[in-house]
Amino acid sequence: SVTMTAASGSVSAGGTAAYDLTVTANGPGPSPAVTLLDTLPSGLFWSVSGTHSAACFVANSALSCNFGTLNPGEIRTVRVSAPVLAASCPTIQNSATISADGDATPANNATGPVTITVNCPDVSVSLLPTTLSVNAGSSAVYTLRVSGNGPGTSNNVVASASLHPGL
Repeated sequence: SVTMTAASGSVSAGGTAAYDLTVTANGPGPSPAVTLLDTLPSGLFWSVSGTHSAACFVANSALSCNFGTLNPGEIRTVRVSAPVLAASCPTIQNSATISADGDATPANNATGPVTITVNCPDVSVSLLPTTLSVNAGSSAVYTLRVSGNGPGTSNNVVASASLHPGL
């Protein structure tokens, strides 16, 4: 059987999304040629880690693991993770399948989709004068306000204002 869980149900754009996959040999005898296949959400740079990641590789947004023969009760676990982008908003979904030669119970060979919410940044800016009129020769004062309206964290925000050339 295969199960998948999200390491976190939500992540801000710029953070890391991760899925934990667990493969379990449930049969009464050995399960030969156990293979895990996961077509990962596209547009992200996925990596694989975990106790059994040496049997796996990621290429072209797909995880492939060849675990060989698993004896009854044996478990293999891996984690796939990727930094998410604002383009990933509002969600990413992932599903995976396993196969084994002679599998008598194929109904438990798929998992997902498992959804992770990607919290998008939302930034607003306003430029307001502190007074509505200014006498000639006096200073004009403005307030530049930048707000992070969430729900995602806004990183590396830069604000600038251009003044009229005569000021």
